[in-house]
Amino acid sequence: MKACWALPFCLLIASSGVAQQNAAAIEDRAAHAHGGDCVRLNLQAAYAQVDGASRSYDKSDVESARAALNSVVADAERTVNCALHASRSQKNAEIELRRLSRRMTELQRSLDLDERPYVEHAHAAVEKQHDRLLREIFGDAADHAQTNP
Repeated sequence: MKACWALPFCLLIASSGVAQQNAAAIEDRAAHAHGGDCVRLNLQAAYAQVDGASRSYDKSDVESARAALNSVVADAERTVNCALHASRSQKNAEIELRRLSRRMTELQRSLDLDERPYVEHAHAAVEKQHDRLLREIFGDAADHAQTNP
């Protein structure tokens, strides 16, 4: 009966390691993917990295969290690059990048004031990639819509 309380704890520890390995495996597959698969896999990797950053911050592992946030920015950039080459995936990429941005905002709000600027910087970089995608899709109309809501 004493081992029953340890099982969920062991599963939690094992799942955090699997999630980090999972993000690396997804990034590896994304590097060799094309078109819509490239967009989907890079977005999956970005979401996994945001979750990994959140877990790292929960464990006070700031360096690991910052590395995960750097990966999120790189994954967002690769997502946009793939979406621009695969026009069918542009709409989905735009929607998912907005969702990723909201997730990063939630992470930022959950942190201490000391770590918020780093997350804010990564969030701004993801937003910049989102804006780049919108400009490529809509041209000058995207810039006009952003300045005149």
